[in-house]
Amino acid sequence: MMEIIGFIRTGINIFDLKSDGTDLSSKINTVQQSVAPDTSAAMSSKEEVLAFISSSSREDTIRAMTSEREAFHSRSDSLQGYTPGRFGSLSIQDEIRLATETGFAAIIDGKLTPSFSVTWTNDPNSELAATTDSPLDFAQRVDNLRSLFEQLGDASSNYTKQFESALSGIIDDFLSRGGIYVNANSEGVADSIRAMFNGTEGRYTADDLMTMAVLSFESVAGGITDSEVQVGMRLGMDALAIQMARNAGRLSDAAYKTVTNAFTANADDLIRQMNDHLDMARSDRFMPRDVSYTPVRAELMNRAIDVMLGVLDSADFNQGLREALSTLENMHNAQREHPHENGMIDQRFNMQFMTGAERVSVSDSMQISSQFFTAFLGRSDWTVNGNPFSLSVSA
Repeated sequence: MMEIIGFIRTGINIFDLKSDGTDLSSKINTVQQSVAPDTSAAMSSKEEVLAFISSSSREDTIRAMTSEREAFHSRSDSLQGYTPGRFGSLSIQDEIRLATETGFAAIIDGKLTPSFSVTWTNDPNSELAATTDSPLDFAQRVDNLRSLFEQLGDASSNYTKQFESALSGIIDDFLSRGGIYVNANSEGVADSIRAMFNGTEGRYTADDLMTMAVLSFESVAGGITDSEVQVGMRLGMDALAIQMARNAGRLSDAAYKTVTNAFTANADDLIRQMNDHLDMARSDRFMPRDVSYTPVRAELMNRAIDVMLGVLDSADFNQGLREALSTLENMHNAQREHPHENGMIDQRFNMQFMTGAERVSVSDSMQISSQFFTAFLGRSDWTVNGNPFSLSVSA
């Protein structure tokens, strides 16, 4: 039923790069991504965890994460309210700007004027809103530009260069902020946006592209740790989001293929980074010598991803998520009892699966991300409610 699960469970290596061999590591938007906290700063005692749970820094982080997502998802009222010729005889340059940009005042001396106001009105003598600037507004910008082009009729041929420049600007802006999945096929994305302007069908629909941008924004699989299970958990969270979008009908076949290929390429790159890190640790004279530094086991990450994807098979999503994370913790801890080289335990399993503070921090991130993501999908039944990790203290 679920294709991602299928190509994991049939034994095909999810980490094999697809035929194009694209390395997408340089295209990950590191500003938008969340990485599990560094275990070197672990808080292990009950008192420390309780202090963290009630700390102002935690509250500040929650506010920041929420604000970031509100800005990302908030569409511009001014762009949605655009009507060609609404403010009289503007120059074509100003009319295009009004159709595709935000933050302008009404006409002063026949020209569009920047504004720092916060309200949009229909009064041409009043200021227009300096609104939010979400990358998801690209579709509205294209629609507005097309409406203007059609409204000009035969005269539109006189402004071909201006319209081409504006459309290229919309495409470049979306690619620069769209993230890993959007940039996995930048040429296909650009062609699809041009098709939207021309009223034809491209490789991806507008909804495909918005979903790909949202998935990129909420991706958590950047960065590495020593633990295959922890990295597999984060990759599994991304895979779970991809499958949710697919099951909710928000990814076409073409978009789904692009996203899963990009996911696979990113996972492959993470394994390479982890092995590089282990090679350095093996030769570092300050690292422990009574442990082994074996190469990353892709099959263990595979299993972790598979466990996370299995959450969608649960009758109760939140219960299934709690059980999946508990299973992953058990998988991590079980490795301590199975030495892999020369009878020595792997160094990566000297640490906990997650400390108490990490469980609270990652849970906060999961819950906030989930609220916005499931609202975007229209699937409130997939919203994470409460801390899905087992805790040894009362939160």
